Amino acid sequence: MLLLAYLMTRSDDWKDSKIRVLAAGHDPESQKTVDDLKQTLDEIRIDAEPEIIAKPNADTISAYSSDAELVFLPFRLKNDQLLDQFGGPLDSIITRLPIVTLVMAAEDIDLDAEPEEGTANEIAEALDALENAKKSARKAEKDAEEAAGIAEQKMQELEKGKSSGTDEHKLSEKESEAMKAEQTAIKSSRRAAKAAAKAEIAEKDAESIGAVPPDENQT
Repeated sequence: MLLLAYLMTRSDDWKDSKIRVLAAGHDPESQKTVDDLKQTLDEIRIDAEPEIIAKPNADTISAYSSDAELVFLPFRLKNDQLLDQFGGPLDSIITRLPIVTLVMAAEDIDLDAEPEEGTANEIAEALDALENAKKSARKAEKDAEEAAGIAEQKMQELEKGKSSGTDEHKLSEKESEAMKAEQTAIKSSRRAAKAAAKAEIAEKDAESIGAVPPDENQT
């Protein structure tokens, strides 16, 4: 739910909205509880205001959320019936709330968002560019090796045809195939060289801003 609320604020219509997190089942007088929630929000990089509800129920939830523009509310599904988080019918709480979005999480969601601006973002973008360049270089190198192998095979077939007295028509076909394969190998080799050069440039760019790529030899 927290992630959905955060994503809402990324739209123009909701960008100025404030997120409030209602934490149930905690002591409202415990500053440690509030601090723990704030620390969690800081770690997942979501700007939200935590608020503690000591004895949560449908009445307290509706009272705390009556002034909200949009409420993300958890629900349960039992015997084909939609229930609130307290096991009661949803109607008993939904009718007392503003616009409601019902959420049933199937699994934990990683809220570790990527940085959006500043040096951290530049480093992240540089490392992404470097990784993409390296992947392209590896693929181009593999394609070049395959093309070279095919060219060599075609040349061997051509030489074998010459030595075995193959008729001129078939020999001409083999020669044409060998030439095409050789041209493909040359083009693939050039593409591999260009991709390797781009990867080298991307690595220098990353190093220039202090980005350290992971050691590919480490496991």
